[in-house]
Amino acid sequence: MTINSSLAQVNIKINSNLKENAYATLKQLGTNPSDFFREMLEYVVREKKLPIKKVILSDEDEELLALAKEALASDEPDIEVNINDLTRTLHIEIPAKSRRRLQQAR
Repeated sequence: MTINSSLAQVNIKINSNLKENAYATLKQLGTNPSDFFREMLEYVVREKKLPIKKVILSDEDEELLALAKEALASDEPDIEVNINDLTRTLHIEIPAKSRRRLQQAR
C-alpha cells in the first residue's frame, strides 16, 4: 500500500482495562497499537470487508466444525445419522423448536 507523507491521528474511546490488557497483549504478540490499527485499516481498504467476524464458538464447536469440514472434503462415502442418536452420543440437548425444524427439513 502506498504511504502518503501526510499523517492523521485517530482517537477512540474504550474501557481503560480493555486498553491496558490489549496493549499488553499486542506487545506480547510483537506489535503495538499503531501498527495493529494501521494494518486493520489497510486490510479493510484492500479487501473491502472487516478482518473479523462476530462469531462466538466454543473450543468444542471449533473442533466439531473442523471435523465437519474435513468430512465434507473427504472422498469417503456418506453415512446416515439419526438426529436422536447424534444428540445422545454428543450429550447435547436440542430445543424442541429446533428439533421440529430439523425433522421438517427432511
